[in-house]
Amino acid sequence: MQVKHKLSPAMAEFSQQAVKQLGELRNRWLMAMGSVKEIEGQIEILNTSINQQVLITRQAESLPQPLAGGSYQLSADCQYLVGEVADVPAVADKAPAAIVEVPAAHVNGADRETGNV
Repeated sequence: MQVKHKLSPAMAEFSQQAVKQLGELRNRWLMAMGSVKEIEGQIEILNTSINQQVLITRQAESLPQPLAGGSYQLSADCQYLVGEVADVPAVADKAPAAIVEVPAAHVNGADRETGNV
């Protein structure tokens, strides 16, 4: 069984206006979602471009490989590439000189056979 109840003119007017506003809001929301999708696409293009330039710079400048799972990122002021890399082992300032034994026969003009000066 179906029941129909007649609304008062004020309630009918309110309902019509509310349904109309819902329709308008729904249309605005759909348009906004379209804009969001367009903006997301532009963001993805820019992110890809930045990542490609970072990779090109890393390779051209021979920067060390970042740690596993890491990558270089732009600094907040976009002046630096920042990344975590493995520690470089310390290199001694000077390698110790090799010790070479020179026979006495070759030192300060010594006699080659006896080693006497």
